[in-house]
Amino acid sequence: MRAQTALRFTHASGDMSLPAPAQRVVPLGYASHDTLLALGVVPVALRFWYGGADSGVRPWAEPLLGGARPEVLRGGSRWSGSRPLRPI
Repeated sequence: MRAQTALRFTHASGDMSLPAPAQRVVPLGYASHDTLLALGVVPVALRFWYGGADSGVRPWAEPLLGGARPEVLRGGSRWSGSRPLRPI
């Protein structure tokens, strides 16, 4: 089930509110996209981990992309690197 209203998160850096569910998600963890895909959320980009998968996901997750081809980010996990993708 997806949230239909505003979401509020409290974390180590403070609070964050989303006025509506995120539409453009960019996970920064090496395999965080697996969890998102399992929940039905296809990221607009994902972080490359290792191996030869050009799509950035392992074979078990390929069908969950539904034909989408998220941008594969390589290198560090700095938030600023994902900003041009306009997440949220």
